Amino acid sequence: MAARAMADLTAHYCLLVGHGLVNMTARLKHLRGEPPYPRASDGYAAAVESPPFTEHGAWLAMNKDSAKELRKDAAATGKPELVELAALLVKLEQNETWRAIVGRRNTEFHRMRPQTIDGGVPQVNPWVQYSEETDEHEASWQMDFGNPLNPYTPDVAQLVDDSEVALDALVGTMVQWARGWQRALVALNVTQTPNQAGK
Repeated sequence: MAARAMADLTAHYCLLVGHGLVNMTARLKHLRGEPPYPRASDGYAAAVESPPFTEHGAWLAMNKDSAKELRKDAAATGKPELVELAALLVKLEQNETWRAIVGRRNTEFHRMRPQTIDGGVPQVNPWVQYSEETDEHEASWQMDFGNPLNPYTPDVAQLVDDSEVALDALVGTMVQWARGWQRALVALNVTQTPNQAGK
């Protein structure tokens, strides 16, 4: 039980740090108020354009969609330093073990977890969408208990291994990211005072 708890905590905080890296990188490119790349999703645009400390609708998750938009946004700036930062996070997101802990978190924290079912967490989402969202109405969802829940018992040794590999991948990314961050700041001239920048 202790090993499982430590593995889950390690994976959880790895993901939190990953979320932070994505958001810092996305916002860095827009410190001077430039809009995001053309055809950016509403969620990505909100994340880079919302004022600091905005609580809702302004936070990117470290996932495939965010990494894809980050790469396009960096390419649109034409600055190699920003492209390099985005590439680091794309590479981390594509790491198989990283995706494994993301998938595990999605299963264990974003779906119904009936504690009375033997075997652990269900792998099937019991929520079923019954109507699409329209201008007048929100989408409607219902819980369908007719679906098999397919509970499973995680392999604790695999959880521990995955959390260690994910942590190592994150640390390696952060070391390179910190160096790239400094280069990106210089490339954007945000390390200069207004007088130094001639403003």
